[in-house]
Amino acid sequence: QAPALGTQAVVDYIRGDRTNEMPVGTLRTRQSVLGDIVNSQPVYVGAPNSRLFCGAEFTGADDYLAFVLANATRTPTVYVGANDGMLHGFNATTGAETFAFIPSQVIPRLAALADPNYVPQYYVDGDITVADAYWGGQWRTILVGTLGRGGRGVYALDVTNPSNVSLLWEKTATDIPAMGNSLGKPIIAQVANGDWRVFIGNGPNGSGGTAQLVTIRLNNGAVTTVSTGVAGDNGLSGPNVWNTGATDFVDRVYAGDLRGNLWRFGNLAGTPTVTAMFQAT
Repeated sequence: QAPALGTQAVVDYIRGDRTNEMPVGTLRTRQSVLGDIVNSQPVYVGAPNSRLFCGAEFTGADDYLAFVLANATRTPTVYVGANDGMLHGFNATTGAETFAFIPSQVIPRLAALADPNYVPQYYVDGDITVADAYWGGQWRTILVGTLGRGGRGVYALDVTNPSNVSLLWEKTATDIPAMGNSLGKPIIAQVANGDWRVFIGNGPNGSGGTAQLVTIRLNNGAVTTVSTGVAGDNGLSGPNVWNTGATDFVDRVYAGDLRGNLWRFGNLAGTPTVTAMFQAT
């Protein structure tokens, strides 16, 4: 049995120190200090794309070119979640690790990694999304990730400056009871009232077992959930967003559920609506 998480030996082990690994020490021998990467796909973040919002008319669009120029030499970084309990950032040129983030809800389970009898389990196993967003008179590059099979949680980081990454907010099942194991890729998009939102399907294992769309405001973490009303060990899959072309904003979200239904969510900036596009018999 590995020592309790609070012991310095285990803390150092989790941070990559190998001096206490067996057979010299008592902690599990690792083939690598980087945990296994299973379902989290790496995302490359380099210089912003100057053509991204060309011709757009929403608030902040005219300021985007200045943001691009200010970050034209940004150090390219690859971000990926791993089952060592961390979201990692690596310099895309040298491969050196530059950043790691441990979501709060996996911390109590980290000591298991050092146990010689460790059985592989999921930690930070969800997909991540990175996008540029604007609020408070400033553009930022934002990373949003879920724990996937590793837990019922979602987090947002400001990765504008890869040498000074900061946490915007973190949400667990305590904050969002409907949140299950969100297995789809989060989406970052702007809705008609100017809000930049995160859209995720609640996935399986949420409280109540009902398929629900979860939306979170990027700037303050305010949560809105939209229920389909269909329960029975159900959950909403990863969504996709749609712009009908009338404006620069996303105005519809589509997603399926675990019971074979397809849903459309509308009026995203107001009181959201939900419509069954296809219902399984």
